[in-house]
Parts: sequence; C-alpha cells; structure tokens
Amino acid sequence: MSYQSQVAKIRYCPIASTNSVPAALFAGQKWQGTASYAWGWNSSTNAASYTINGWLYLNSANSQQWLGQTTVGQSGMFNKMDNVQHSSQTPMFTDGVWPDAWPNSGTAGRVGDQISLPVDLYDGEYSETPGQMMGRICIARHQVRSAAAAPKSVQVYGLFPGAVNVAMCDGHVEPCKLNNLWSYYWNHESVPQPMPK
Repeated sequence: MSYQSQVAKIRYCPIASTNSVPAALFAGQKWQGTASYAWGWNSSTNAASYTINGWLYLNSANSQQWLGQTTVGQSGMFNKMDNVQHSSQTPMFTDGVWPDAWPNSGTAGRVGDQISLPVDLYDGEYSETPGQMMGRICIARHQVRSAAAAPKSVQVYGLFPGAVNVAMCDGHVEPCKLNNLWSYYWNHESVPQPMPK
C-alpha cells in the first residue's frame, strides 16, 4: 500500500500535470481541463489529463444515460473488448479536457462529429450537444511550441496546429494530428472519414 500515493502520477500528461486551473479561465465552470491543465479542478483523486473513449464502457443503464449526447446511440457501444475489431485503430484513451467522450468519426451514410468555427484548440469544446464530442479531445497539447499558447480562435478549416497522443486498444500509443482524429474506429459503427467541414 505504500506505493498507492504515486499512482496519481500516471493520470497526468507531463504537459498538463496539474489541475489547478486558474479560476479566471472558466468563470463558474472550473472542472474542465485545457491543453495545458488537467480536468478535475481542485480534486486530488478525481482528476487527470486523459479522456477515456466512452464507447468502451460497459453497456449499462449508467452509460446509456449519456448516449443522447451522441449521433450514434446504443449501437455504437462495443459492449465488450472482444467486439473491438480494429484494436490498433480503436482509441482507448487520448489527451482531453473531460473524463470521457463518445467521439464519432462517421458511420455508414452519416458524417462524423462537427467542430464549430472558430475552433478553440486551448480550451477544447465541452459540449453535451449531439455530434460535438470530438471537441473534448481536439486540443493542441503536443507538437506545438507551448500547449499554454495553443490558439483559442482558429477561424478557418485547414491543417490545425498541434496533436494529441492516443492510446489504442492493442496497447500502443501514437501521436495524432488533430485533423486525423476522424480516421479512427471510435465506436462499433465507425466508418473512418476525413474531418467534416
């Protein structure tokens, strides 16, 4: 039990290693993280820099209550790891500004999650609006000069600066340019596509 105090360190990306977000950044909403801060303001046990792929949760009444925030619904749940057919292309965790997200890269006949202009690559986009979950992980935390200086207002679609690290279900981790977040099998119904505009 003496090592338990060190477990918290694995929850934090070295770039976003604290959840002491200045109150001025979020007015009344202090729980969200940013490109340079972990989520879980002022909590010592419920805070991290990473976001779990919610499609991997157990398909229970508890997880189903959040599916209304998606454009896919219950059919996107994997239900168990055996149902992940593309483990090297299915994210388990990624850098993000919230504990979980249900991203949609697109399904048969349907475009994936939208990113609204202007794009805020520092704060991300915390939204419960269906079709906007990709905003929780579309942040410029890596491959930029400084995550703290990530752009807060990108006015045009194009090649966004920065990247996030993505941990896949097969155990490997890879950097991903933000425009390529739609190229993964996020859910059971995913058909990877280019970023919608």
